[in-house]
Amino acid sequence: MQACGVHDASLGVGRVAAMGLVPHARDVVRYVPFVGVEPVIQSDAPAFVIEFRGPVGIPLAHETALDPVCLYIGGGAGLYLTGGYTPDGGAPVTPLPDRSRPVMALPSPAP
Repeated sequence: MQACGVHDASLGVGRVAAMGLVPHARDVVRYVPFVGVEPVIQSDAPAFVIEFRGPVGIPLAHETALDPVCLYIGGGAGLYLTGGYTPDGGAPVTPLPDRSRPVMALPSPAP
């Protein structure tokens, strides 16, 4: 989570809905709502996926993401705004309409 910039409660650590290892990055679309053409997931490398529910602050970008996904693939991490975002003081921006519909679920974190 820290690699994706989510490292304390004020940024959304308490909003983790699910997380897990997907054996092949290209299968991430089966678990979380990606469009499916993102270059980062066009790989057979394993992907560690963290799915958030609700708003997650992104201070350096001056915005709040809704339901983002953190991916860690091959030593690199990124936070993907799969549910849209709201710039500080701005109107909400929605994601692309043709996102994948997940058919599988990542495991929920233990309480």
